[in-house]
Amino acid sequence: MLIMEMDMDNTSPAEIAALKSLDKIYSCIENKKSFILEAGAGAGKTYSLNKSLTYILEQQGAKMQRNAQQVACITYTNVAADNFTSTQNNHPALFSGTIHSFCWTILSKFQAELRKLVLANEKLSVLLEEGEDIKNFNIEYDFGYRKKEDSALKIHHDDVIIFTVEFLKNQKFLKYLSSMFPIILIDEYQDTNGQLVNSILENIVKNETEILIGFFGDSWQKIYGDGCGEINDSSLEVVKKQSNFRSEKNIVEALNRVRPDLQQEVVEPESSGSIRVYTSNNWTGGWETKNHWQGALPNGQARLNLNTVREILKSEEGWTFDDDNTKTLMLTHRVLAIEQGYVDIVSAFRYNDSFVKKQDKHIAYFLDVIEPLREFFEQGKYGEMFKLLGKRFPHISTVSDKIEWNDSLTELFEICDNGTVEEVVNHIMSKGKPIIDSGVLKREEDLNITLETGDDLSSSQEVLRKLKVIKYSQVRALSKFISGHTPFSTQHGVKGDEFENVLVVLGRGWNQYDWNKFLELSNPSNGNPTGQEDFYVRNRNLFYVACSRPIKNLTLLFTQQLSVEALETLSIWFGEDKITHL
Repeated sequence: MLIMEMDMDNTSPAEIAALKSLDKIYSCIENKKSFILEAGAGAGKTYSLNKSLTYILEQQGAKMQRNAQQVACITYTNVAADNFTSTQNNHPALFSGTIHSFCWTILSKFQAELRKLVLANEKLSVLLEEGEDIKNFNIEYDFGYRKKEDSALKIHHDDVIIFTVEFLKNQKFLKYLSSMFPIILIDEYQDTNGQLVNSILENIVKNETEILIGFFGDSWQKIYGDGCGEINDSSLEVVKKQSNFRSEKNIVEALNRVRPDLQQEVVEPESSGSIRVYTSNNWTGGWETKNHWQGALPNGQARLNLNTVREILKSEEGWTFDDDNTKTLMLTHRVLAIEQGYVDIVSAFRYNDSFVKKQDKHIAYFLDVIEPLREFFEQGKYGEMFKLLGKRFPHISTVSDKIEWNDSLTELFEICDNGTVEEVVNHIMSKGKPIIDSGVLKREEDLNITLETGDDLSSSQEVLRKLKVIKYSQVRALSKFISGHTPFSTQHGVKGDEFENVLVVLGRGWNQYDWNKFLELSNPSNGNPTGQEDFYVRNRNLFYVACSRPIKNLTLLFTQQLSVEALETLSIWFGEDKITHL
């Protein structure tokens, strides 16, 4: 055992806890027992996964190569997959890739079965002529778009997952899977599609197949909507990694009070770290009353409180807000929008998630096409530019074509700097460079027809009407925020990151978040949040990840009214002496 080999006097509490968890993982691997590693914030989950891969490859790598087998390491991103491959020195017995690439590696071998699923899939079958025979068609997965090309049918990202869920019920498929991948380790399990995880549990783990499954992640850091979140299954050995290699003692102790079922050990027991909590409860003016803004400070006062806290942190703690050591996490959209310069966009939309998640067609087109197009154009990366545009540009064959494109885009980006959203769209529609998105065009046409007939505008049309008169520069500001090119961010952009100092601003404006209600539900006197579990977990995870980013100093600022119950929860977690009312 690793723990027996250590010099305990010279090993930190965090390291001891980490070694204990590794010993348990190694034992599971040796005994072919599927397991789940629950690793809290700062625990070094990636390190544990890499050590597990190293152990497997050292113990079984040669045998796997002889049997033409691999251990699969399934990741959430291509970057993570490449990092695992590099760390393991491109070992031939390792397959490291995203969930989609892994699933398709297996699915693609079963073309006959795929054709049956395609015919039964409404979104794919509509691509076929009535009664069309596809027995000679090849089912392909390329860039994730559904389309028919000659004798090939290309499927979507979602189809890959849906089909895998179905295939896992097939014994022939399971036998092939086990012959290729006797061990499958899944990174960031909490963000893995819930249906897929359930299928893995039902058809692989509980079915006692020859495949060993290892889940690595943290249910309290589930971010993405379709992720499975917490896994509770008695078929799995639960391994808790009770280490925190990131934060200093006071912050870790606070996190342990927030999350008592996963007590973490620190690297340096003599470290300190500071925590400050500021509320806005001394505000004697009126609070907002509308929808998901209810209980929020008025715009001007919220910004004033933020500036007050910044000045306190600068003068008393020596914080600087213009370098990489300090991060401001905005968990309130109005203050964030004012700071970032896209406040009118917030006012145009009823729900902030619709533009932050790019559910609005115009916003998605601007952020996914026009803004990257501009970046490539200004950097002279023309190959990347036309790759981005795909079919949105005609073939360029002459010098005059190039000049025309250059002039048109130069003019477009000047309008982006100085004009409105409407002026930008009109330019694109008139010049055709790039070709306007079909969804954007239809929305524009529908709005014009409704305005001409004098009929009532739909909610979507009302949003577009407001959006069109906004300066396009606000769209650019929104794009920069979402891309993380500012000192500010929401929690969704910082998962996995760490900073010496973190200021978390919590308020209203997100239709799925209410920090006062969350703190009330978290009060020990209220027990379990029966009937409100989804809301509670969503808010809890966001709060936990934000509070676990700092290395040394954490400050919370609430720009919404907090009840007595909510304040009591904060006192339990952080200490009453740490709370100041503005």
